[in-house]
Amino acid sequence: MFRSRAVTAKLAAVVACFFGMSPTVIGGVSVISLGDVDGGHYDGAASVDHVPVDPDWLMEVALNTPADPMRPFDWAEINQNIPFTFTFDAGEGITGGILTLGIRGTAASTAVKGDGVTFGYNPTLLFKYSDLGWDPVSRDRMAVRSIDLSNANGQNLLHLLQDGQLDVLVRDDTLVDYARLTVTTATPVPEPTLMLLTLESYPPAQFPTVTARIEVSDVDDQLEISRQAALLAMSPEGWNLENLGLGTSLRYRGPSQWSGRFYFTDVLVSLPVSSELEDVFGFVLTETEGPNPGYALFFHNDEWAERRSHDIGESPDNYGVIAGGTNGNTWHRCPVPNWGRFSVTPIPEPSTLILLTTGVAGLLVLARRRKKKQTA
Repeated sequence: MFRSRAVTAKLAAVVACFFGMSPTVIGGVSVISLGDVDGGHYDGAASVDHVPVDPDWLMEVALNTPADPMRPFDWAEINQNIPFTFTFDAGEGITGGILTLGIRGTAASTAVKGDGVTFGYNPTLLFKYSDLGWDPVSRDRMAVRSIDLSNANGQNLLHLLQDGQLDVLVRDDTLVDYARLTVTTATPVPEPTLMLLTLESYPPAQFPTVTARIEVSDVDDQLEISRQAALLAMSPEGWNLENLGLGTSLRYRGPSQWSGRFYFTDVLVSLPVSSELEDVFGFVLTETEGPNPGYALFFHNDEWAERRSHDIGESPDNYGVIAGGTNGNTWHRCPVPNWGRFSVTPIPEPSTLILLTTGVAGLLVLARRRKKKQTA
């Protein structure tokens, strides 16, 4: 057992330097790294080899583990304990965790005795290397070993991560070069927002103004709204492009094809072009070479065109521009640069409508009472 004076000395040595913790967050995955990858070279007292450790947990460890000394990373000694603490954002809850260690043996074998890993406030629960299915760790070269914390020797340890902290103790004849914790957090799925999507054309184009209800997860997602606007233009409920005999299809363009991202509908026009069709489009459709002139409607957003006056993320008048052009040419080359626009406006939830209706009814009742008093 540890004596309190020894514990105090170890706390001063191990907790003093909170270096070497480098969190990286990518989507719902966080990667927290401790130490440095240098093949087991100890860099000194004020280095990243002295990694973070929770002092309260370390005190608990001192009361429940054999009286081996506490050591930092890259310390080559037999019969030693190496404690360290990961901290991270637990988000909406932890759904996965993998601990990866860069280690090397400090004795003839790490497959016997107490060589292993413990977690949290139960340091008497030792996961020996052999229990984890690990091969013995050599003294001559570094080895990389990983533990799936959702199934560590048949046990699910993810509950230890739910408070945004994981305490780890590597025991006995092992040098730790670095440690890495990969945490997967539950990402809340945003409630879709019900929006009213409107398509309208500008003269000389003769497309009618049409509307449709759509669901979007993010009202500022310009690309998704432009996609749904293009689909509406193709559908019978919209501009019916798909069924006008124009061979229309939805296409996407983005890097490396283009500098930004946008959707457009292909319009393949067969010759000779009817006057009715030209009236709808608003100009003569015989300007491209070849037997099958091709045209397109570009549902563009700021990411592509950088036209801040057309920011569909603005409120309350959210919109993007619908441009027209010949296939193979950019929108500014087309006869009618702007065919129209697409806009989205929020649709109030039923509870909001009820409150609004109740408020209007109350105002009407109040107005009638006032009128009666004035008449009386």
